[in-house]
Amino acid sequence: MDSALFYYFKSLAIKDEAGDLDGSLETLKSIGEIAFLQNKTDEAIGFYNRAFELALSFDYLEDLEHISRELSACYQKKNDWEKAMYHLELSKCYRDTISEKLNNAFVYEINYEQEKTNVAELTLKLKNRDAKLEKQAYFLWGVAILALCLVIILYVLFKSNKHKRKVAEMSVENLEKEKKIKDLILNQEKAEINAMFDGQESERNRISKELHDNLGGILSTVKLYFRSIDKQINHLKDENVRKYEKATALLDEACDETRKIAHQLSSKRLNDLGLFATVKTLQNQINDSGELVLNLHTHGDDNELKRLLQNSIYRIIQELVNNVMKHSKAKEVSIQLNVFNDLFNLIIEDDGVGFDVNNLIDNNGLGLREIEVRVKSMNGQFTIDSGRGAGTAITIDLPLKDEK
Repeated sequence: MDSALFYYFKSLAIKDEAGDLDGSLETLKSIGEIAFLQNKTDEAIGFYNRAFELALSFDYLEDLEHISRELSACYQKKNDWEKAMYHLELSKCYRDTISEKLNNAFVYEINYEQEKTNVAELTLKLKNRDAKLEKQAYFLWGVAILALCLVIILYVLFKSNKHKRKVAEMSVENLEKEKKIKDLILNQEKAEINAMFDGQESERNRISKELHDNLGGILSTVKLYFRSIDKQINHLKDENVRKYEKATALLDEACDETRKIAHQLSSKRLNDLGLFATVKTLQNQINDSGELVLNLHTHGDDNELKRLLQNSIYRIIQELVNNVMKHSKAKEVSIQLNVFNDLFNLIIEDDGVGFDVNNLIDNNGLGLREIEVRVKSMNGQFTIDSGRGAGTAITIDLPLKDEK
């Protein structure tokens, strides 16, 4: 596609220099299509708008209909439903205009052929009359034909205007209905997604409490029993002493791992410390493991983030870091947390093996589809930049106005 763009831009320059506006129009449409396929939606919109202006100057209805439909697809991709619906309706209007012109041309052709037949017949009948009557007849028929044409033209114009008004009224009404339906569906989806995430968070907290209070309490009691026989350890055989020490070490490790999992699942620490401090703790745990080097950069004040948004962001970070550790074979990962006046920005980059974004998203891989759904439920934007052998960069932007 990059090679295609190179030669299209080269072709566009040659056609512009030569004044080949038709060729420039086709080339701009092709560039817009490739930009759309490369997910460069804003660039695609820019080239389609240039093509639209050229087609409009020539009144190329078929091109205007095609370009309007492509612009609608671009704005759908940007989740700008208002503009998407506007351009979709615009393409329908152009398509209706094309059909209307074809129908009118067909009607005009039939009327014209009929009138030619009538005139020919009258001409044959009048040839036998004297010159004076013939001139008068021609004059009268000329007036009649002119009047008939005027009546037809006025009638067609009246019907056309009436039809256009009716189409416009129906379009406005349909747009309003479709917008209401889409708003209802979108709000319902957001409510269902938020309810699901709230349920997941509640379940995490419940499991965390069970681990900490029940399993943690049992392990602590077992440790007390072990400690109670420390004084008799000297009476054991060397082999049994080693087994006892091994069991004690494993028990300590189980207690630590239980406490660690409970803290990771619970949102209490996150609510107490805030997002930045909790991610800092996650950084220390990962760096202490020696499996990966995690660098953390923060900007702004995490107090601007409300509880629900803060919990969702932390769960997303946990999921993305787990993906890096399991699948990327990376040696280093960087996390940026930026809080601005009306925007939260998260960037996670690694130096791993990367992946084919399209194939992975299509197959719902690595939990990225769930993360994308969660981000969209918060009116955010989710972007992945990766390639095989080129590492991965994931960017998430979330608006803060509604949260405030």
